[in-house]
Amino acid sequence: MNSFLLKIPTLINFPSDQSSPEKECDKLSERIDQCLTARLQDSGGTYNKTEIHDITHKKTTLVPTGTILSQESSERLRALSKLAQFQLRPASQITSHRRLLGPVIVFFKKLTWPIIHIHLKETFAGIQELSAWSVVTMAKQESEIAQLKKAVEKLTVK
Repeated sequence: MNSFLLKIPTLINFPSDQSSPEKECDKLSERIDQCLTARLQDSGGTYNKTEIHDITHKKTTLVPTGTILSQESSERLRALSKLAQFQLRPASQITSHRRLLGPVIVFFKKLTWPIIHIHLKETFAGIQELSAWSVVTMAKQESEIAQLKKAVEKLTVK
């Protein structure tokens, strides 16, 4: 499966109380455009038929339309979506407190970071993909729970 398609769940943000759904859709569209542009640049500007089909038929909603989630569930999914998006980068600016030996230490740390980055890049991409699919799975579970609650309410009313 195309790894770009696996990253689409990480593009989705849940509407917050402070923003309108239109703004969230605009942000999502903008992010998708950025990812597609980057993909085109990486591939020499072409997509194959399978990729075009997969992208045009990709489902981008986490929960079915009309599903009403509780505020707590929405917040939990929003937080998980945010946490699923991370990058491999140095924890902070590379510095040293040592006066004489410090510049040498900083030089070697800066020299080794690209090598470390190369070796860990794939691992972090896999972790990010796993996190994205965990969010999707959690959203499906929340949706199913909401549907089951609705069904139980209908049965208890009768």
